[in-house]
Amino acid sequence: MMSLDSTWFGILVALVCCAAYVLIAQRVLASRSATREPDVSVMITHLTSYPVKSCRGVELESSKLDALCGLEDDRRYMFVDRHGVFCSQRRFPALCKVAPQLCEGALSLKAPGMPLLTVPIVDDAKTWRPCRIWDDRVQGADQGDAAAAWISDYLKTEGCRLVRFPPDAPTRAVDPTYAPRGTATAFSDGFPLLVASAASLADLNARLAKRFASPVPMDRFRPNVVVAGAPAWAEDRWRVLRRGDGLRLEVVKPCSRCKIPNIDQDTGVSPGAGVDAADDLGGGPGGAEVTAALKVFRSGAALSHVAAHFAPPKRRGDVFFGQNLTHAAPGATLRVGDVMVAGTSKREGCAVS
Repeated sequence: MMSLDSTWFGILVALVCCAAYVLIAQRVLASRSATREPDVSVMITHLTSYPVKSCRGVELESSKLDALCGLEDDRRYMFVDRHGVFCSQRRFPALCKVAPQLCEGALSLKAPGMPLLTVPIVDDAKTWRPCRIWDDRVQGADQGDAAAAWISDYLKTEGCRLVRFPPDAPTRAVDPTYAPRGTATAFSDGFPLLVASAASLADLNARLAKRFASPVPMDRFRPNVVVAGAPAWAEDRWRVLRRGDGLRLEVVKPCSRCKIPNIDQDTGVSPGAGVDAADDLGGGPGGAEVTAALKVFRSGAALSHVAAHFAPPKRRGDVFFGQNLTHAAPGATLRVGDVMVAGTSKREGCAVS
């Protein structure tokens, strides 16, 4: 009899514990739901591809997504110096005036004072050369002596070359801390896509006006995707952009900014930012007005309460604008006018181990 009573008592205790656990879990979820910002619908207002790294962008009405490049052929090309190290506006602000255009089987390049150059696509493995972009060592297909002479003349720097990321080359993985293993990119700084908010730019420009500084256009930040419809800086808490057909763009990491947002993309002038030959290997954001304004409210120190990413001491001096994205939908098409739901809940099925 006593053994039977003990069994029923054990079952009763287990049921009470389960009920208590369920109650606590419901309260935790309710608390999170109460504090979590609601999902919001945003519209894509601009799509921009940058066929050559650090050169002028190409406005698009639509673009297929590419497994390597984000938007199709975005940053598929880049210029390198005589050592194979990538060139960007940090060292060569005049790159912003190089206008690339992809056509059937070729890349065309225009720049002030330079003849129009048409470069046939070369991907042959015999042309591959070792290149370096940040700490990543990759293979780039050399696009020939005519392109090398053209860019060396334009930048007044001997030994520069144009390279293309070959489709058959070993992939360049993104940081697995932030995205699933196997996620790749071409010659972007670190991730295949960058999204920015029109409302956040408007807020920044209002703050610049209070500092008696001129407003800046979105091209200073070189995003691939611009969205409208969300409050300023709401993107800090986004985890995903979802389209009605199931397409997902994962929001994986806030974008820390270098000095390029200080460079006028029409003139190449960067007052106060300075130019340092070492900047492509990790130079800081410089001291011009855009950076100075962002430091007040968009530094890691100022944002440490918003999300854990901003809190580490190494990010205290960084400034942030925009969010890096990844996707797992090669062949899908993004269009200007697409409505996406910006979600703040945990990303389902996105392992980052």
